[in-house]
Order: sequence, then C-alpha cells, then structure tokens
Amino acid sequence: MSNKTMFGAFSTFRIGDNATRTEAAHIQGQRLAETRKLLQVSEAAKSRAERQLSELRERMADFDDILPAMLAYVDPNLTVRHANRAFASRAMFHAVTGRHLSEVLPNDVFSTVEESFKEALAGRVVSYERQRHALDGLPSRVVFNLLPDFDSEGHVKGLFLVGTDLGPVETLVTNQKIPEGLLRRSIYERTVTEDPHTWRNVIDRLRAAIENEEFNLLAQPLAPMRNGLEPMRDVMVRMKEEEDNRLPPGTYLPIAEENGLLPTLDRWAMRRLIQWLGKDMARRKAIYAVNIAGCTLAEPDIVRFIRGELADAQVPGRCLLLRITEADAIGLAPGARDAMGLLQEHGVRFELAGFGCTPEGFPLLESLPFDFVTIEAGLAISATRDRRGAIKVRAINDAVHRTGARTIAGPMESREAVDRMKSLGVDYAQGPAIAPLRPINELKAG
Repeated sequence: MSNKTMFGAFSTFRIGDNATRTEAAHIQGQRLAETRKLLQVSEAAKSRAERQLSELRERMADFDDILPAMLAYVDPNLTVRHANRAFASRAMFHAVTGRHLSEVLPNDVFSTVEESFKEALAGRVVSYERQRHALDGLPSRVVFNLLPDFDSEGHVKGLFLVGTDLGPVETLVTNQKIPEGLLRRSIYERTVTEDPHTWRNVIDRLRAAIENEEFNLLAQPLAPMRNGLEPMRDVMVRMKEEEDNRLPPGTYLPIAEENGLLPTLDRWAMRRLIQWLGKDMARRKAIYAVNIAGCTLAEPDIVRFIRGELADAQVPGRCLLLRITEADAIGLAPGARDAMGLLQEHGVRFELAGFGCTPEGFPLLESLPFDFVTIEAGLAISATRDRRGAIKVRAINDAVHRTGARTIAGPMESREAVDRMKSLGVDYAQGPAIAPLRPINELKAG
C-alpha cells in the first residue's frame, strides 16, 4: 500500500472516530438535560407537597381552638400525619404523628375498625360508634366519622378522622337548654374561643351558629348530558369556619345529627333557598337540590312548613329538589313517605343520593317516587377508570331510567370523566370539571 493510500485510510478513521464521539457526547448531553428536567419536576412536586402539608397543619392547628372533637389526618397507608390535642390525649402515645394506626390505637380497637378505614379509603364516607369508660366510670359514647380526601384526579389521598365524644350515656337523654335571657351571640362568641377541653356544649354552639347566620348557602351548576334537560343547581350548607378552610367540609354534620339539630338546619337551608329564589323570577328557571334528612321529613308539620315557605315567596314547587341519602331512605318512617307524596303533589321533587352502595338501595327505586338518583361517588369515579366500574354504572343508569327518574354522577374532576359519563347514558354530571362550588349569590340566573 502506498503512503498516500495509508494516509487516506487513517484520515477516514480519525474523522469517523470523531463523529462517533460527537454523537455520544450529544446523547449524553440530552440524557443530562432530561435528568435535570426530571429533577426540577420532582423538586416542584416536593415543594407543592410541603406547601400543602404546611397548609393542612395550619388548618388542623386552627381546629384545636374551634370544636372539642378528636381530629386526625391519616394517609393511605394508615399512618397518622396529623392529630389534634383531643385525639392525641386519647391515643396510646401523645406523639402520634408518623405512627401507624395499629400503634396509636389499642389492639382490640384497631382490629375492630380496620375494615372501616379500608372502606373509607375506597372512597366512601364511613361512620361508626364506640363506647368507652370515662375516669368517673360512666360509659361514654364516641362517634367517629371517616371522610375521604380526594386529589384532583379523584383518587383518595388520605382520610379525615373526626371523633365526637357525646359524654356519659346517662346525660344524653336530656338536652341542656340555653338559660332564659342568655343572648345567643354571647354563647357563640364564648364557645368558639374557649379551650376545647373545657367546652362541651356542642348543642348550644350549633344552635347559636344557625340563629346567628354562621352558615351560608353555596351552589354548583350541574351539566346536562343531552338536550332537553332542565338546568340544575346543587345547593350545600357550609359553616363559616369551613369556608375559611379552618374545618374539613361537613365536620359539623355528625355533631348536628347526634344532637338532633339536623331538622333545624334543614329548615334554615330550605327557608333561605326559597327566599333567595323569590327575589328574582329568572332564578326559577332551574331546579335547586338541597339536603333533607329522613328525621326532618318525618316531622309532622314539615309539609305545611315547606308549602308555606313556597307560598310566601311565590316560588313554584318544581324549583325545589329535596335530596335524601340512601341510608335515610332505607329507614324512612311511614310519615316521611306520606310527606313525600303530599309534597310531590305540590310540585316538589325528590332525589336519592349515594345510590349503589348496598343491595338494599335497589328496592327503593320501586317503593319510593324519586325523580332523580345520584350515583354513589366511588362508583362514579371507578367508572371513569375501568371497564368493571363502567358496567356497574351503566346497569344502575338503566335501572333508574326504567323508573322514569334521571341520573346524576360526580364528582367529575376532568373533561374526559364528564365525557365518559355521557357515553354511559348518565343525565347530569357535576364536579370541579363543570363548575366550582361558590356562594349562591354569585350564580347566574336560570
């Protein structure tokens, strides 16, 4: 081989070698850039999580000064992430944060409530009751409510545990009345500032909050899934502390229920809603759904009360949709069933909420005249994720439609979830993907 040929071959090899090195360096640079990007995303997610945890701790700290309830936040692994003083004082360790529930609760207690926590982590609100012996030896009732905390995609990211000590059993037969001449406002101011360990008059606190307008009405539009459906609004009652993010939503409800205050609260909500509708005729183009407890519907004068409020405000009964939970509907008293029929004659409509949780709910479709049925939230969410859930929701939807009622599904967190409900034949969808929950005065008319 000549010198010229050898030089050419060597030059070609050097050029090829340099090209390979350049390409390798380029690939390595791309990988480093991708790694840096992933690290930045990870750091941003970590910062968001720390910020959310900090906000949660602040809310939990505020709660210590508001209600004498036991409150804890538990993650999906059943590890306690926060507990207020009332909860920690009843646990096996005062330093409960970071401990698994099996360490925090006595063994016999944890074994009996473990299934309740698993059910709540599946997306259902769960309540259970226990008795304990106080220091004075008297048996005491403690009611616990497990409230799922959903993330933006509808997954359960944790649980709020709210426990209410109702005191010695023998003191529960009579409710202490407010002393004559004592101003409701002064009771309210006293009870929200007192130490939770010395304040036990929950009944007076809630009654004062109702009478002093410490509750507000919030509303959320629903999305009709096809043409020809009436516009609908979902109305909820919120306590002032909840709107200020100082309490988890619905915290007061178990306390109100246990102390017999739900009828008072239900009547307040219906009266305020009807009065609001009476102020603007354009608002009456929609249906407004509001909760009513089974015990409220069973009160002897409830039909006269609702008809009277509608007449005074000159609001047609068709605007009012009364929502009853599946649990309440299963145990509905005969008087409440009669009230449903009488109110429907006046145009008022009824909604069965949380349907599909139990087999006992299905006979309700035939035995009670519901106009709307809300599919249980856990089932609705599962239908947006897997085929099995979709089959269940479609079957429920078909069963409801055979009775002439319409279906509602929520909470829908994305446009894709809404479209999924539409493809399954659901009539209405609700949730953050449709519209946020806001003060009722901010709703557009109609």
